[in-house]
Amino acid sequence: MAIRESIEIARPPADVFAYLDDLSRHGEWQEQIKSVHVDTSGPTRVGSKATEVRHVGGRDQTISYEITEHN
Repeated sequence: MAIRESIEIARPPADVFAYLDDLSRHGEWQEQIKSVHVDTSGPTRVGSKATEVRHVGGRDQTISYEITEHN
């Protein structure tokens, strides 16, 4: 499932990417995320894993994922 959204941000692209790339901060800009636990250490990369609790369909669901592509 692709998530697509657009917004103008008055920051350099590298700053915006660094913010979006930080898995632990996803709940700050995705309101349906209740909590995030990053399961791997270090910067986000192929192989990074995280577990999120999202409010979807009227209930909280735990979703685990692994980064398979990163650029």
